[in-house]
Amino acid sequence: MQVLDELKPPREVRTSYTVEEVAKLLDKTLYTIMHLCLNGCINATKRAEKRGGVELWSIGAAELARYRDEGLLPIDPHRNAG
Repeated sequence: MQVLDELKPPREVRTSYTVEEVAKLLDKTLYTIMHLCLNGCINATKRAEKRGGVELWSIGAAELARYRDEGLLPIDPHRNAG
């Protein structure tokens, strides 16, 4: 069985997550994560694609780890504006 495990392709390393994925990982609602991104409490970037005319957020894996270790950032609506 060990030989078969060595033949498996390596797991893909995630560099970013969608708001939906982060909400599930943190056991929060989608609205809560979007609100935290909008207020700059979690570092996030807006993706080029949109859904229903609304820009989508992307949250980096490093930011997810930072949040788990350190918690929310102070409110700063300008943090994710650029």
